[in-house]
Amino acid sequence: MYVVVRTDLSPNYRAVQATHAALAAKDLIDDSPHPSLVVLGVPNEEELLARSRRLREFGIAHSLFFEDDVESHTALATRNVRAKAERKEFADLKCI
Repeated sequence: MYVVVRTDLSPNYRAVQATHAALAAKDLIDDSPHPSLVVLGVPNEEELLARSRRLREFGIAHSLFFEDDVESHTALATRNVRAKAERKEFADLKCI
């Protein structure tokens, strides 16, 4: 699973939002015996929404989390991503 969270949020808030997104995507996860979790960052909501559109175009199922407290999208989480071609969709992002 890849979790992409906004880096314009405080570190504590990023952790909470990443967790929210991962939990919201729980139904997208298969029963892999060795699941993995990678947390990556994008600068702001605009970039997060652009990433979501791109993932949708490539057929990578994900959950986009909307935080009512700040009235914006804060993070997304994907299904398990194993194919090398799919993992390339995240190569330009940095781990946080």
